[in-house]
Amino acid sequence: MTYEWDPGNPLDQACRSDNFQHFVRQVLDKFPGVYSNSLVEFVGETDNEIEFVGKYENLIEDLIAALKAAGEDFDEQSIRSLPPYNVSNKSRFPATYTAELEAAVKKAECNAMERFNYE
Repeated sequence: MTYEWDPGNPLDQACRSDNFQHFVRQVLDKFPGVYSNSLVEFVGETDNEIEFVGKYENLIEDLIAALKAAGEDFDEQSIRSLPPYNVSNKSRFPATYTAELEAAVKKAECNAMERFNYE
């Protein structure tokens, strides 16, 4: 929404809306579990997944841990000092969930939530 809808993305075209809750509801109705299903492309099937999965909530710490584990030479302070990038404009595009919508998202995406230890 912030950077316009992608004309080549079927989800964008089928679910686009100026209202966040309406957009999410359409995604749930038309593409249930789309996020959980798309993760397989990045991390592999459960029986053959990559060795390390970082989480957005711990992005900096997880990136640093991954680079250290891989034996990479890097400047940790440079990573820590980077400003936020690609941050949503929440004042222009408020994205809030009702309790009902949050429950529906959790149900639709339970595979990813269980796989990656989200409560």
